[in-house]
Amino acid sequence: MLQESLREFTYNAECAKLSFNISLPRDNIDMQWSGFNDSLVNFVSETLQKINALADADCREIFEQVKEQLTQEWKNYYLNMVFRMAYAQLDTFVYANDVEKRALNHILESFNYDTFKMMQKHWLKRGRMLWYAYGNLTKDQSKQIVD
Repeated sequence: MLQESLREFTYNAECAKLSFNISLPRDNIDMQWSGFNDSLVNFVSETLQKINALADADCREIFEQVKEQLTQEWKNYYLNMVFRMAYAQLDTFVYANDVEKRALNHILESFNYDTFKMMQKHWLKRGRMLWYAYGNLTKDQSKQIVD
């Protein structure tokens, strides 16, 4: 949902040689920004503002689109060749908290927009942030990003 809602914003940023990527490894949310020093601080700030504004936005259409896409992807997953499924399922067998696509699809079928909005109110309330900044940033720029 987040990637889809930020699609136009990140496209414009990519035109300015800035990039933003979000991924969901195991038990955290990984956000990565890259770009030029002079515009990176503003880019990070604007991205976080847009993520925060998503809580108040009516994004039912995006939700339905993403839900349909994931449902089809997870249903079609079992139509892949066996060796591809075995490699993709490796995480499910190795890591205790990983869930099989069939189970995810079953959960997603009953998941609706109202449930999403209710859960979103509590999203990112508790947690911690770990910042890793590198490159040609000054101390002031690094501090400005974190603040």
